[in-house]
Amino acid sequence: MKFQNLIILIVKKKRPAAFPSKGLALFFWNFFKTAFSHPILNKLVLLFFGSVFMCLSSSADYIVANGVTINAASLVGQSGVLTINGTVTVSSDVTLAGITDVIINAPNGKIYWSNNSNLIFSVGSNITINNSAPGLQASGSNGAQRLYIGNAIVAVSSDNANNADFSFAEFNQLGGLPKYNINFNSNVCSGSAIISSVIPAKSAPGVTYSFSWSITPSAGAFTYNSDHSVSNIFPANGTYTITCIAIANTYETIFNFNITVSAAYTWKGINTNWSDAANWCPGIPGTAASVTIPSGVQSPVILSGNTASVHNLNIDNGASLTVNGTLRIAGSVLNSGSLDVTNGTIEMNGTSAQIIAGSMFTNKAIKDLIINNTSGAGLSVSSAANDTLKITDALTFGNAGSKFHTGDNITLVSNSSGTARVGIVGPGNSITGKVIVERYINTGTGAGQHAKSWQFLSVPSSGQTVRQSWMENGSTSGNYGTMISGPAGTAAGFDMYSVAPSLKYFDETINNWKGVSSANDLIANTGGYMVFIRGDRTVTGTTQASNRTVLRSKGTLFTGTQMPITVKANSFQSVGNPYASPIDFALITKDPSIDNVFYVYDPYLYGSYGVGGYQTLSGVNNWKPVPGGTSAYPTTIFSSIIQSGQAFFVHSGSSTDGSLTIAEGSKSATGRPGHSNREATGSTVEGRQFLRASLITSTGVMADGNVVAFDKTYRDNIDGNDAVKIVNSGENFAVKREGKLLTIEAKSPLSENDTIFYNLSNLSKTTYKLIFAPENMSASGFQGILIDKYLNTETAVSLSDSTIIEVAITSNAASSAAARFKMVFRQMAALPVNITSITAINKEAKNIIHWSVENESDIRQYEVEKSTDGNQFSEMAVVNPENTKSGDYISEDGNVNAAINYYRIRIVSKDGKVSYSTVVKVNIGKIIAAIEVTPNPILNETIHLVFRNEPPGKYTISLSNQLGQAILSKTILHTAESASESISANSISKGIYNLLIVKPDGNKEALKIIY
Repeated sequence: MKFQNLIILIVKKKRPAAFPSKGLALFFWNFFKTAFSHPILNKLVLLFFGSVFMCLSSSADYIVANGVTINAASLVGQSGVLTINGTVTVSSDVTLAGITDVIINAPNGKIYWSNNSNLIFSVGSNITINNSAPGLQASGSNGAQRLYIGNAIVAVSSDNANNADFSFAEFNQLGGLPKYNINFNSNVCSGSAIISSVIPAKSAPGVTYSFSWSITPSAGAFTYNSDHSVSNIFPANGTYTITCIAIANTYETIFNFNITVSAAYTWKGINTNWSDAANWCPGIPGTAASVTIPSGVQSPVILSGNTASVHNLNIDNGASLTVNGTLRIAGSVLNSGSLDVTNGTIEMNGTSAQIIAGSMFTNKAIKDLIINNTSGAGLSVSSAANDTLKITDALTFGNAGSKFHTGDNITLVSNSSGTARVGIVGPGNSITGKVIVERYINTGTGAGQHAKSWQFLSVPSSGQTVRQSWMENGSTSGNYGTMISGPAGTAAGFDMYSVAPSLKYFDETINNWKGVSSANDLIANTGGYMVFIRGDRTVTGTTQASNRTVLRSKGTLFTGTQMPITVKANSFQSVGNPYASPIDFALITKDPSIDNVFYVYDPYLYGSYGVGGYQTLSGVNNWKPVPGGTSAYPTTIFSSIIQSGQAFFVHSGSSTDGSLTIAEGSKSATGRPGHSNREATGSTVEGRQFLRASLITSTGVMADGNVVAFDKTYRDNIDGNDAVKIVNSGENFAVKREGKLLTIEAKSPLSENDTIFYNLSNLSKTTYKLIFAPENMSASGFQGILIDKYLNTETAVSLSDSTIIEVAITSNAASSAAARFKMVFRQMAALPVNITSITAINKEAKNIIHWSVENESDIRQYEVEKSTDGNQFSEMAVVNPENTKSGDYISEDGNVNAAINYYRIRIVSKDGKVSYSTVVKVNIGKIIAAIEVTPNPILNETIHLVFRNEPPGKYTISLSNQLGQAILSKTILHTAESASESISANSISKGIYNLLIVKPDGNKEALKIIY
């Protein structure tokens, strides 16, 4: 069935893409623009202006006036032009054979179907629906209400004031101008069929369909379904245009489909997730897949925690791949785009020789490289000039037989974020070629940096001299190396002359330091070096400010089990960490004659002289550093780890020589930024007691300290459990036993009249603080008494809380006498009260502490003390006693700001004697919002604020003295509910201060700070 003598014209003010959204489809434009010039279709012309459907005509012989409604049946027999300004109702089948033109005008002209009936005009009739006219409307379904123009049928839509809603669907299908549903896959994986379909939207009686298919460029034969409306073809990789000519009777519609056929495992870029199968054909790549990353699509990302595998990897120009997880490569890499592995891992796991180069990766850097190649040739790095591959975190082996060839072109990076390491090199593994090993030094004048200072360092490679490595071969460019001087001056290759050497090593034969005689000596040294770091090579003057630098050496890495190092009887021995990796002291093989302790040099241990000092780490002290108290060695960190590039001391307290051996199994994967030890697993021994003593300068800086440990496994005489002190060039605060100075003394359990003899030296004329911090000693039944021989005083020292005592050093030599202080432990006298029970519970957001007493008399007061860690207690409330032999007391804590709170009662008698109750705790199961200052009194000129469950936002911090004078003000951007913030307070004097905190919601919190 087809139209005769019919022209259909669609006209748009701008372009057909702006057709109204209702009732029309862009499909009609493509067909009608062809039909416009058809020589046969020359009678009926349909126009669209904006949203108006119009049929052009030339005359009007009958007019339905505006506001008039007539039935179509009354028009039977009329001829010529029918102009409708009102309403023509169709209520039964009506044929208007004589009407040649119909004009429907705005604003009210319409033909209205009131039931399921047909209105029929002759072939060649014209219908014009002017702009904004209601047009054709109906009250029923458009399947049974129709407008016929000859054999063409227009299905009338349901009643709607907008004429654009009337449907053309059946008009096009049944009238010979078919509507088609099309489908094709524009992106196809090689080996998969291109499936394209052009199917009539609705079959129509009398219409015969046929389809003709072609492809450009030519790409093989099509296969079809039964009526050829669906085709399949398997072309090679490339871009194609598939053309379908759809014929309905004699009318043709042409469809062109642009198709891209990609090689298998070519990234499609539906989204960025490598592990999403929608991004790949035929599926997510595996070890055998050769993967191509093209440009022009979303770039893939291998997410953190995910592992991806490929054989070969090809990244096109303009394309990129980001690896935040792990990418396993069994073949090769061809990168013309970007491969970013700065936060990810590359694992080379081929079965034949593989090669990588720095230029393959963004910034020429990989965070982690795993060598899992199983071939005899192994993995190699390109030796091309200026193409050094940088490893920023770890170089490890994934197979016992893997080999690695560096091409003399690899750097193990060290910076403020951390230091790269080499994992365990097993007996079947090997690293051939040279490696650049870096060691970051945090010298400078900025926050968190230290001034010019000594560093105790080792060199993890061999092959270069001092001048070639740490002196950068004499170059004075920035960022690397340092200036090194010595008594031999420039004649020995040093940068300048100095009376004392700035590079020295420990000579165990003389038990002292010895300067390196020539900068042309090989730098490899099993004992390490003490080197004075001024900054990088641009810092050439003594008054010039220091800056951060990186020391580096290039050579063959030390791997495998190292030669044993002899430690002479009753002597210290310096040991350099031989590996480009942290090592765990607890994993070093040591003879029993070697003490279970090691010593490192901490440039942050300023004291009053600002030159650094030694930190002592021992298993007796659970590997807590002594004295600790610095940013590099916080007292709270358990640490048996020695950094890459770090040297250390060991000691033998035995009468016979011993030895230690460092092997690959001594390595540790634990890492932490900067030049400091790294956190290791601590061990807590049940019941072990500690008394920690610290010497704090007048500016609040840790100067030195010591620890006495009490345990039934220890003896009172000096043995391998005691840590003999290495004397600092600054202040020293030690324990003296049997004529030896100790940093850590291990003793049998505390007993009556036990005495600790302290030893002080090299003090400045200033006021220091002695801080005594007991641990697990509150139930000992003893009280410490600090005896000051200079002032001839005795001061009680609590064994349940910290005690701070000020010590003034004057021009009187007795004030700085080495043996000025000793601590004597005395049995506490029984107090005239017995606490029979103590409990603590949480009720209505408060903690209620209840205790009962008997035999109560001569009690001055009960002090309720609170702690959030069970060790450091502070006074919360004072309760007056009744002194009535027996009674019950209650105290409430309305400021519950931690998940677990500890409480105890401090009992003070009228004669000043003090005793304590047992400790009880309340676990409320959640953290209540709070801000705390810890520690308080503050240390190291820094206020540490701890935010617990506080909302993120801006917090204004104001510090004022007791007179209300402003000292400092700062705004903190708090980004997490629970975190800590630090505020420098290095310009204030000692005293009590008020800290006012204004929260993001305007609420205020006031705290007191002791400095």
